[in-house]
Amino acid sequence: MKKILSLILIELLCVFLLYNFFYSSASKKNKRLLSIAIKGNSFVSEEGTLQLKGISTMAYSATDFEVNGHWGHYQYYYNFKKLLDVFGFFKKQGINLITLYISPEVFYQKKNEIDYIVKWANINNTYLYFVPIIRPNDGSSFERHKNNLMQLSLDLVNRYRSETNILYSLWAEPNGVQQSEWKSYYMEFIKKARSINNNVIIGVSGLDYGRTYVEDPSFDYKNIFLDFHDYPAAEPEELLKNPPKQFIWEKYLGRFPILIGEFGGVYSYGFGSPTDLSYFKKEIDAANKNRISYVAYTVDNEPGLSLIYQSNDSLTKKGKIFVESLSDKGK
Repeated sequence: MKKILSLILIELLCVFLLYNFFYSSASKKNKRLLSIAIKGNSFVSEEGTLQLKGISTMAYSATDFEVNGHWGHYQYYYNFKKLLDVFGFFKKQGINLITLYISPEVFYQKKNEIDYIVKWANINNTYLYFVPIIRPNDGSSFERHKNNLMQLSLDLVNRYRSETNILYSLWAEPNGVQQSEWKSYYMEFIKKARSINNNVIIGVSGLDYGRTYVEDPSFDYKNIFLDFHDYPAAEPEELLKNPPKQFIWEKYLGRFPILIGEFGGVYSYGFGSPTDLSYFKKEIDAANKNRISYVAYTVDNEPGLSLIYQSNDSLTKKGKIFVESLSDKGK
């Protein structure tokens, strides 16, 4: 009997060692595939220059925001499996990046879900972009919330410091803050984040909700990219009357790595209108032509903005434009 038990224990030990060997090997291989860095003005992986094309969600953000000129209350009580199914659907279409907008109050309640998304991303060869956010946006938001934002950003860097497929931001849409204070804030974050992970990849947004850089930014750290939210007009009529002469990121081409973190024709009302859709496609075509990375907003159930009808998992007009851009036809 003792001999049989000994043989069983030896067999179990062998299975355990083999499992850990293959799991460790798979993990190491996976991390090599998912490594991301910045070289010159481009994102790069071990396979060469990398163009990121992704989707975004507010599932880990607060719930109140302005839609179509009125205050809506779209609550992100996702079925977690459904959210992962949506990620999987777009992964099959060809995305390689997912942006998670994260507020402090939600992150500390749902860290386990985000941990799982990190594991999912590794298994599915997908990059992640963590973007802290304040809701609602108002003129005093930065002063009231900057300490919480800084702490959240650093906690994210620290919690996932061993991961090689994650990019980090400081604040989704800086507003109500002077250029000098914003620069002081992001330089402080860069210094602290590097002390946690010397290879951390950081996205810095401009002021005016991510639209403008008051002065040319400069950094003493190479793994920095500029994140733009390109919505040029409040509504379709304004866009038709005064179409922009260039995209807000064009003057930085060849000087900095660029991610168009959000984009569309309008930012107040008229989402999903022909004018909005036209600008959306125009921006994607320009990004693909210049090999610029971009993230479409959003997979959430927001009228005129969503890429997908979650009721039946079919693509919206905006979603169809985006998915086409992921293929050779859209380049």
